[in-house]
Amino acid sequence: MLNSDLALEAKEMYEENAGEITEINGVKATVIKENDILITKVEILNERGEQALGKPKGTYITIEFDNFDLRELAFCIKNQILSLVRQKSHLAVAGLGNVLITPDAIGPITVDNLIVTRHILEYNKGKFEDLFGWVSAIKTGVMSRTGLESSDIIKGFVKETGCDLLIAVDALKARETKRLAHAVQITDTGICPGSGVGNHRKEISRNTLAVPVIAIGVPMVVDSKTIVYDFLPKENKDSLFEKIKDDITPMIVAPKESDELVRKLGKTVAYGINLAFHNIEFDDLEGYID
Repeated sequence: MLNSDLALEAKEMYEENAGEITEINGVKATVIKENDILITKVEILNERGEQALGKPKGTYITIEFDNFDLRELAFCIKNQILSLVRQKSHLAVAGLGNVLITPDAIGPITVDNLIVTRHILEYNKGKFEDLFGWVSAIKTGVMSRTGLESSDIIKGFVKETGCDLLIAVDALKARETKRLAHAVQITDTGICPGSGVGNHRKEISRNTLAVPVIAIGVPMVVDSKTIVYDFLPKENKDSLFEKIKDDITPMIVAPKESDELVRKLGKTVAYGINLAFHNIEFDDLEGYID
């Protein structure tokens, strides 16, 4: 009926449809709270879990917040990234999305706020390793402007940099409007760019790149059917929706403050990555970014 890029929301929708069933075979979920931040880890353990939620097997961490605090969120993102990384790596970051479409610009803006160091360490061996990790980055653009799949660009990027870990950053589609620009998903399963808005592109994952892939996504859009569904009365909600869903004009809807939100959240994701892979204090990060 309705879908979401967030594994947490896929779990919630499954539970809503399942009635009294509270556990999903093949899925494990844990929730912790850190100050004002809610962290939910959904682990899809096997094929039964994959079939139930429609997501690949792996770990999906959703960070939810009501109040924006750059420092607190950046450290939370850092910690959750490191929970999925077994060792510090030669990192490559791919910023996916279209910088000309505001809600889709999370990836490029993240790259703009990264401390990129591969060139420095390569040409100054032994001098800065105590301060910097190996980080390189690319903005992939979109096929309509490059003529290439993002996954094909990234394959060449991974090969050229010799990285042993890729982080792909992209905007996501949510099911719940309350999560727009108020959540971050981090997963070790990779990503299929554009899948949330019906524009499926080639998968970016360990299967296609032969290196581990962490995908970081920020939900920035919902579709018009989601909004209509939420406003229907609870009684006979699903049957009413079935009658009218084909008459709803297909639209992708974003918050009116998208430009400001995307700038803040792209910077926050970048700071989390910077803290995870460099030995730099939070208050000093700004000075290292061009």
